[in-house]
Amino acid sequence: MHELGTELGRFIGGSIDDMQLRAAFREYLEGNPDQREVVASWLKDSVQSGRLSASVWLSLRDLFDAAPAHAAAGPTALTPRALMPDSDLAGATRIATRPPAARQAPSHNSTQRAPLRASSPPQQTSGPLQTGMIVRERFVLMEELGSGGMGKVFKARDLRREEAQDRNPFIALKILKSEVSAHPDSFMALQREARRAGSLAHPNVVTVYDFDRDGDRIYMTMEYLEGRPLDSWLRNEYAKGIPLAQAWAIISAVGAALEAGHHKRIVHSDLKPGNIFVCADGTVKVLDFGISRLVRPTDGKSDETIFDPGKRLGGLTPAYASLEMWTQDTPDPRDDIYALACVSYELLTGKHPFNRASARDVKEKKLVPQRITALTRRQWESIRKGLALRRAQRTGSVREFLQDLEPRSALRRFAKPLMIGAAIVSVAAVVVGAQFYRVAVEDSTMEVLQCAEVIRPAAITQKPAATELTPERRRELDENVLLASDSLAGITAETPLEELKYILSDGPNSVNDVLNSVLADDPKHAQALRLKAAAAEIYAQRAQQSLDRNRSAEALDLVRYARLVQPASQALFRLEQTACRADALATKAQKTS
Repeated sequence: MHELGTELGRFIGGSIDDMQLRAAFREYLEGNPDQREVVASWLKDSVQSGRLSASVWLSLRDLFDAAPAHAAAGPTALTPRALMPDSDLAGATRIATRPPAARQAPSHNSTQRAPLRASSPPQQTSGPLQTGMIVRERFVLMEELGSGGMGKVFKARDLRREEAQDRNPFIALKILKSEVSAHPDSFMALQREARRAGSLAHPNVVTVYDFDRDGDRIYMTMEYLEGRPLDSWLRNEYAKGIPLAQAWAIISAVGAALEAGHHKRIVHSDLKPGNIFVCADGTVKVLDFGISRLVRPTDGKSDETIFDPGKRLGGLTPAYASLEMWTQDTPDPRDDIYALACVSYELLTGKHPFNRASARDVKEKKLVPQRITALTRRQWESIRKGLALRRAQRTGSVREFLQDLEPRSALRRFAKPLMIGAAIVSVAAVVVGAQFYRVAVEDSTMEVLQCAEVIRPAAITQKPAATELTPERRRELDENVLLASDSLAGITAETPLEELKYILSDGPNSVNDVLNSVLADDPKHAQALRLKAAAAEIYAQRAQQSLDRNRSAEALDLVRYARLVQPASQALFRLEQTACRADALATKAQKTS
C-alpha cells in the first residue's frame, strides 16, 4: 500500500486533486481485490487517529462498498428509493427552475440532519431509470433533466456530500446510452478522457467529477447547473437571431473554453448548441468536453451525437461536424472552430449556415452560407473562414477567430482619427497643462489616501518558539490546513459574494481564521502560506471582475477583504488604489448628474 500512501501525501500537499486520488485508489483496488478490506481498515484507522480528514474517507468510501464489476456475480442494482420521505423528494425536484437569488442561505446554526439511508436491502431492477432510484447506493435520482445522444441526465442528491454536511449536495448524473456502455473498451476509454477533461478546471467548462459503473450501466457525475441549454434558447427567444453585441458573451465564453482545451491538447469534437449551457446567473458552460472526441462518424442529420460501436468508440453530430471528422482524420482544434462558426452563425441569424446539412452534403452540393449583412467585412470574414470546408483554409486558432469577430467599441473604431487629433492638440496641452498638473496630482492623491484609510488587520500572534511542535500538534496543523484546502476547493465562479466572504474570512472557522491559527504555531508553514495567498487571490479576482463591470464600491469592498487576508501584499495595495480612484470618480459622476 506504499503507493497509496504516496498518493495521499501528494493529495494533502495539493499536487493532485480528488479525482486523481480516486483514480489511483480505484486502479489499486482493481489490481489487488484481496486488499479491499485491508485498505479500508487502514483509511478508517487514519481518520480515527486524526491523521486523515474524514472528508477524504467519505469521498473514497463508495470504492469499497461493492466488489469490482468483473468479479460481481451479476449486475448491481439501481435501487428504488421507495422509503425516501415524500417531503424530501418534492422539496428537491424543482430546484433546477428556481433562480439563484431565490435560494436561501444555509443556516449555520441549524441542527445536524441525519443522512438518508435505505432501511431495506437493495432490490435489483433492470427496468427503465426513474426518479427515486439510487445509483451505486450513493446517488438518489431526483428528476430527469434531459436526454440526448449520449444518454439521460438526472439531477441527483449525493448522500456522501449530505453526510459530510456539504452546502450543496446536488450533482448531475448522466447515464450513458447502451451503445456506449456495451462497448468493451468504453469504460477504460471514457475514464481516461474524464481524467483529462477534469484537468481543465476552467470557469466555462462543466466540472466532471468521475466515471463509474453500476452493473452494466456506465455513468458520469458532474457539477449540477441551473439554467437552460443553448438549443432551447435558439428554439425560442433566439429563433430570429440576436445582435453580435448580445451574442458575444456566449461566443467568447465558448471560445475561451475551447481554447483552454486546445492548450491541453483536448479537442471537443462534438460542440453544438445542446452542449452549451447558459446558467441562470449568465455563466456559459461547455458540456461533454473531452468525452466526445473519441468518436467516429456515421450518417444522419439529427442534432444527437451518433455512436458507432465498432473497433473504436465513435460519434458526431452531423450538422456541426467538420469534413475531416467524416473522413476520420485525426482530431484537430480546427474541427472545433468549424462547429464554433456554425454556432455563432446560428446565434446571429437564428438559422444554421447550411440549413443543417452535413459538411459532406455541403461539399457535394457546393453550398455557400448567406452573408450576414449586420456584420462588418472583418467580422464576416471571421465567420466565413471558420466555415471553410478544408482545414488548410479554415481559421487556425480560436483566438484568431474571436479577435476578428469581436465587436469593436466606438473608441477603437475611431482610434486612428483620435490619435491624429491628439498629436495636434498635444503641443498646446504641454504649454497650458503644466500649471494645472500639480493641483490635479495633489487632489487625486488626497482622494486616494482618504479612500485608503481602512482598518489594517493585526499581525498574527506567534507563540514562543522555545518548544518544538509535538508530532500530535503537527498532525493537527496539517489537518487544519487540509480543512482550509477543502473549503477553498468548494468555491466556484458562481459562489455568491456573501457566501464567499463567509467561507473565506467572515464565518466561524473560516479559511483565514483556520490558517492564522496554523501560522501562529508555525509561521513558515509553506502550505498554509500558499493557501492564504490563494484566498486573497480569489478576493482580488472578484474585485477585478467588479471593476470591469463598473461596480467600484463592490470592488473596493472585496479588495479590502483581500488585504485582511494578506495585508503586506503590494499588488493588493495597488489594486485598492485603483478601486479607490474608480469609486471616487463614480461618486463625483453621481453628484454632478
